Amino acid sequence: MANTTRIMIVGDVGGTHIRFALTGFAPARYAQDTVQGSQKPSLDNVVKWAGADFSSLEEALEKYIQFCSLSGKTDELAMCLAIAGPVFAGRVQLTNRDWQVDAQALQAHFKCQRVRLFNDFAAMTRCVPALDADDLISMRAGKAIKGAPVLVAGAGTGFGVGYLMRVAGGWHALTTEGGHMAYAPHTQREREVLVLLQKQYGYVSVENVCSGMGLEDVHRAVCVLHGQAFESLAPQIMHERAKQGDEICLEVCQIRAQGIMSALGDLALMGGTRGGVVLAGGVSERLYEFLLQDDMIKRFLSRGVRTDYVADMPIDLLKNQYAPLIGAAHLYYDADGQD
Repeated sequence: MANTTRIMIVGDVGGTHIRFALTGFAPARYAQDTVQGSQKPSLDNVVKWAGADFSSLEEALEKYIQFCSLSGKTDELAMCLAIAGPVFAGRVQLTNRDWQVDAQALQAHFKCQRVRLFNDFAAMTRCVPALDADDLISMRAGKAIKGAPVLVAGAGTGFGVGYLMRVAGGWHALTTEGGHMAYAPHTQREREVLVLLQKQYGYVSVENVCSGMGLEDVHRAVCVLHGQAFESLAPQIMHERAKQGDEICLEVCQIRAQGIMSALGDLALMGGTRGGVVLAGGVSERLYEFLLQDDMIKRFLSRGVRTDYVADMPIDLLKNQYAPLIGAAHLYYDADGQD
């Protein structure tokens, strides 16, 4: 492992927003930490930009480098970018944006020391050991088993799923595409929505129903079932109308919240996550009041003959919007020990 401090650009490149920050994380201090990789790096020059404002990630990075007054100094930089898509051999095709990202091409373009790419939910997952109490809101008390896997999952533009596991000397974030598992309805109304979505997509995933990209399709389906004309609504307006008792908006929010909690229960069983569940993502945050309702918590707990398995699992909502930037810094130095 290197023993000098790197100035590094960390990035969270999602389907809607791009976040960048600078960190001067020191590998020597990192290695000496009692539980390797559980310190919280400082983040400076943090920005949040709309991805739609850029034609490519290179263009966004160029703007950020200028913003930080680092033009002509990129040979001093490393980059670690958390990208919303599966990473194969240092390349990523974003799932919900028409961008392709290549680590070697970025390194050559910017003439920087090193570029590493990770899945965005790997970074979201990896940040958990470094979080403070203020970064989490308890949704359900429980008893986490020390050393057991932790589920980190939730709805943003897409639906991300990761598992955090203790390994020798530190932590490992297991990346998955669990958000693309099949959507499983429980009620007659959910089955009716599924049938309508199947006519459009054939295969319907949890992401199709619960994520930001799925909001309009679920809304259209509910309007059809109510015999009402569809009116496109921004998410914040949808949620406000739901809280005020609007029948259609309330049903849309409930169906999406039910889908999230059902998926969490399934994923907790699959991963044996007796270390707890961390719910993440901007959509999850916006649906927080719906997710807290008793019938939603029951969706998580109702696991048939294995209900006892999840009975003591705590659930926390992650509210730090820069969590993937924290996780990206840790992933970079985790990888140093594997090179």
